[in-house]
Amino acid sequence: MDCSDIMECSCKLHDAVLEGNFEMIKNILETSSCNVNETDEKHWNGRTALHLAAMKGKSDIVALLLEKGADVSSCDNRGNTPLHWCGHPETIELLVEYGANVLQCNNRGLTPRDMAERRGVSGSTHDLLCQLELEVKESGARGHTLGAAADSDISSRHSVTMSNKRKKASSKQSLSGLWQECASELGSRNFLLLLLGVLGFSLYIAFILTGMHHGSGSRIPIEVH
Repeated sequence: MDCSDIMECSCKLHDAVLEGNFEMIKNILETSSCNVNETDEKHWNGRTALHLAAMKGKSDIVALLLEKGADVSSCDNRGNTPLHWCGHPETIELLVEYGANVLQCNNRGLTPRDMAERRGVSGSTHDLLCQLELEVKESGARGHTLGAAADSDISSRHSVTMSNKRKKASSKQSLSGLWQECASELGSRNFLLLLLGVLGFSLYIAFILTGMHHGSGSRIPIEVH
């Protein structure tokens, strides 16, 4: 199927959506290579079939298009998503369930709620959009708080680890510095003689202690008559 055939199928899909013909829409999507996200530039300012279904408030058709891969975030030539054109609670909930962003702005900086207010939708629709906006904002605030707490915890643990490393390094440097100072003061030859003397003295003490231990073990007890 070439591009012209695909565009013709898309036009038929748009017409079927406007007519609200569920069975025809289903048949077009299942039996042709129709692009469900094709836009109608000539009549509908770059809107997709999902835009039109959302306008009509046909929740069954919206659900079918979404199941067939319709892009819930697609924008028309004015930056409006299907949710911007939606005024029916059930259809709004469907779009949001599939990932529609209630805070997304169009080219004029208007959210779906702003657009709904301009069209004069029912109170229940307006309240639903307000509630959905509030939930998204609260969720974002909680995520930001948790993320900041996690970052703080990681930073604290990193600081403790680095502090411990610095203490160990400082201790090693102190011992190393002490030996270097001694060697510098005495000179290499004298320092080496000092080390040999300390080693010899240590061995002598060890020999004395070991001999005393063996001597005490080999003593013959004195018998008292």
